[in-house]
Amino acid sequence: SRDGTLFASIGRGHDLTIYDTSSWRKMFTLSCVQAGLALAWGPTVTKGLQYLAYGGESKKVRIIEIRTQEESWEQVLSVPRNGAVNDLDWNLDGMLAVAVGDGTATVLDLAYLQCGQAVNQMDYRWQRQGIVCFTEIRRKNNSMQTVRWMPPIGSFLALGGTDGIIEMIDLTDRNQCKAYEMNVDEKNSCDPEANTLKENRSDKR
Repeated sequence: SRDGTLFASIGRGHDLTIYDTSSWRKMFTLSCVQAGLALAWGPTVTKGLQYLAYGGESKKVRIIEIRTQEESWEQVLSVPRNGAVNDLDWNLDGMLAVAVGDGTATVLDLAYLQCGQAVNQMDYRWQRQGIVCFTEIRRKNNSMQTVRWMPPIGSFLALGGTDGIIEMIDLTDRNQCKAYEMNVDEKNSCDPEANTLKENRSDKR
């Protein structure tokens, strides 16, 4: 984690493991359906509350909330993509960049998690703030391999892929933000306002 209190590991073993760095004691292990390829810690804003993003061959970005005092966790967001999640980077402004194997990079605005309050996975109002607004950057059909925010300016993003080209993207202009199609297989598909979101999507395209 950014404050150094937790350590996370993920890999081909299909497990995500969280350790307490004060004693290097294993806190808990999450079983992944397919191999994990990337993880990123969110900004630390409240003692005892951490957010972690991870993904891999399952083609989903998952966000979990970790409550260190209770040693418990809960998934608060799951965003499917059209390829393997190869890399993740979460900047201090709450923007999560995702390198996807289909040749795209996704940027999710998760700044609302910096409120310092726990988020429940059934709180659809919070979930909509994270999944309705995102930016997608598309290259050629080559796999996107790496995404890195360039400090100190949090809006500059570096991209790299199998085409051997490194790009610098300035995301200062948020006008690229567009609607995200909800996955009917996700728990948030029972959101009572889901139909409203579907109508809004057609207006934003």
